[in-house]
Amino acid sequence: GHLTRGGALHSCLDGMGKKRVSKKSKRSWRKFSNVEDIEEHLEQLRAEERTGGIVAKKADEQLFFVDKDTTVHERKAKSKREWRPLKCEMHLWPDLKMKSFSTQKRKSVKEKKKQTVKVMKALGAAAVEKDSSSVAHSVQKHLKTRRRPVVTKDLWAHEEQQAYDPIDDYYKESTKQKPVKAPKTLKLNKPLPFPAVEVAHPGASYNPSFNDHQAILNVATEVEVEKRWKEDKLNRKVAMPSMTALEREAVWMEEMCTGREDLLTDSKSDDDSDGGSSSEALLGRKTVRADGRKTRKQKQKQLERRLQEERKLLEKLEKQKLQDLYRLRSINREIRNQERELGDKQEAKKAKSVDQELKPKRLSQYAYEEPDIDLQLSDELAGSLRQLKPEGNLMRERFKSLQKRGVVETRKPAVSRRKYRLKEYTKRTHRIEDFDNMPGL
Repeated sequence: GHLTRGGALHSCLDGMGKKRVSKKSKRSWRKFSNVEDIEEHLEQLRAEERTGGIVAKKADEQLFFVDKDTTVHERKAKSKREWRPLKCEMHLWPDLKMKSFSTQKRKSVKEKKKQTVKVMKALGAAAVEKDSSSVAHSVQKHLKTRRRPVVTKDLWAHEEQQAYDPIDDYYKESTKQKPVKAPKTLKLNKPLPFPAVEVAHPGASYNPSFNDHQAILNVATEVEVEKRWKEDKLNRKVAMPSMTALEREAVWMEEMCTGREDLLTDSKSDDDSDGGSSSEALLGRKTVRADGRKTRKQKQKQLERRLQEERKLLEKLEKQKLQDLYRLRSINREIRNQERELGDKQEAKKAKSVDQELKPKRLSQYAYEEPDIDLQLSDELAGSLRQLKPEGNLMRERFKSLQKRGVVETRKPAVSRRKYRLKEYTKRTHRIEDFDNMPGL
C-alpha cells in the first residue's frame, strides 16, 4: 500500500506533536489557553442552580423517594383486532356534551339515537360491517375522554370578581397594561356642588309676578348696598386725617401774620420753648441735681415701704383664695359658661369651614367675583318678547360658570400698555417750511 496525500499530512502532524507556544504574557495566555471544559462545567452548575440546586450537594432523600403504594395497576389487555375510528374523523363528530345556542326544545331519546345512526353512517362502509354497539361505545368513550383546554379565567366576569393572580399582576406591570394607582389625596378634593347650568331666578322672567320681581329687586339692592359700604370703608381708610382746632388756629395765625416777621419769630420761639418742656415732660426726664439726692435713711424707708406693699398684696391673694372656696358654685357656673362659649365658637368655626368649602376655589391671584344680576326694572318690563330689552351675555355667563366650578382659573383681560410714550411728529411731505412765501397767499 501507499500513503495518500491527506494521510501523509496527518502522519506528519502526529509526529510533530503539540505545538508549543509562549504563555509569558496575559494576552498570550488568554489566546492559547483552552478553557472550554471549565466553561461547560460552570454552565452545567448554573443550569442546576436554576432548576433547583446543585445535584452533587443534595441528599439522597431529596433525589429519591420510596414508593409505598401497594396497589398494583393492572393494565387491560387490548384486543389487537378491535376496530376503532380514526382520530381525525372523531374530531369532526358533533359534541353531545356541548349545549346548543338554539332556543329549540331538548331532543328526545329517539332523536339522539337517530343522530348516532347518522354518525355511524358517516363513518363509511367499514363501520356498517362492524357491530353497531361497539361503534356507539367507542363514540361515547371518545366524548368522555376528549381533551379540552382547562379554562381558569372568566372573560365576561367583572374585574373585582376575578381571583388575585400575582403572575398576572406582574405581567400587567411589565407590559404597562395595569392602570396607574390614583393617589389618596385625589379623593380629598370633592367636586363643587354647583350645576353646569343654573336656573335663573323667577323674577328675571320677561313677565314675572309681583312677588318674584320684588324678591329679585331686594337681592340686587342688598348686593349694591354691600358694594357701596365696602367703597365707603376704603375711602375712609385712605382719606387724609382731619385737622384739630389748635392746628387750624396755628395755620390761621401763620396766614394772618404773613409780612410781619417779628410776630412770626415770637410765636415760633414760644412754640419751641413749650414744645421742649412738653417733650421733656412726656419722656419723663427730670433734671438731677446734687442737692436733691436721697439720703441713706430715705432709701431705707423706701425699701421698707415697698416690702410692706408686697406683704399686703400676698395677704390679699391669700384672702382671695379663701373667698374662692366659698364661691365654688359661682366658679362652676363660670366654667360652664366658658365651655358653652367655647362650644359655640367651635360650631361656628365648623359652619364657617363648611361654607368655605361651598364657595368657589381660588385657583389664581384673582378671587372669584359674582356676576351682576340680570334683571329688568319696573319701568323696563315689557308685556311681550318682541319688546323685551336683552340683558346679559351668554358667552360671559358660560365663562363665569366655568370659573365658579373650578374648571378654569379666575382671570382678568390683559391690558396692553405702551412701554414708552407715543411720539408725535409731522411728516416731511406735510411739513410747511415757510408759511409766508406759500403760493396763492
